Amino acid sequence: MDITGDPDSPPTKMGTSIADMVAGMMLSQGILAALNARHVMGKGQHVKVSMLEALASLLTYQASNYYATGITPKRRGNAHPSIVPYETFQAGDGWLNVAVANDSLWQKFCDAADKPEWKDHPNYAAAPDRVQNRDEIMPLITEVLKTRTRAEWIALLDAAGVPCGAIATVAEICESETLKARGMIWEMDHKTAGVVKTIANPIEFTGTKLATPAPPPRLGEHADEILASAGYDAAAISALKDQGVI
Repeated sequence: MDITGDPDSPPTKMGTSIADMVAGMMLSQGILAALNARHVMGKGQHVKVSMLEALASLLTYQASNYYATGITPKRRGNAHPSIVPYETFQAGDGWLNVAVANDSLWQKFCDAADKPEWKDHPNYAAAPDRVQNRDEIMPLITEVLKTRTRAEWIALLDAAGVPCGAIATVAEICESETLKARGMIWEMDHKTAGVVKTIANPIEFTGTKLATPAPPPRLGEHADEILASAGYDAAAISALKDQGVI
């Protein structure tokens, strides 16, 4: 959170439960590695993942920069510390990201933006100059990118070979024709809520078809089944119900 958010804003949390999910993903990788090690060495082992340590491992170059300089990184919003422009911009109808990672791409970007005078400008022509003059060039780029829609800019920049992409809303992702065509929207029939939708498992196997999961259970829906598997007979289960335990 300390490096997420605008420079003048407070530390900002991720828009999703990143620690829970990353730790779970790393744990699944560790389990697979341990299974392979057992296959090779014939011995099992425990696998542990700390959420703190999982998140710390995601610091990558930010941690490397700190160890190299002793200076803690600061929040930069969507700006890149050593590349300009390499961040988000507002187009006429929404947001997009543009990644001008080197001087060759800068030349192509200027052509696509119809700003040939920027190509050899002494303050913008070279990457170090653009970084040094970030506060000067960024407002100019921002104003230019507002003049067209996302689709128009993506078409122009794609044609020029400049990396870019639309920043989709959650609604746009959930209604994505690509996800629908790929079978990535699971629909489940719930007994009281009707049709329930969720994003599918993104892992694709060539030899195993993933089954659509069961819908979320109602409160106590599987209580009888679970208690029976634990050794409770019908009379004991009925008694628990009479006591209001289940």
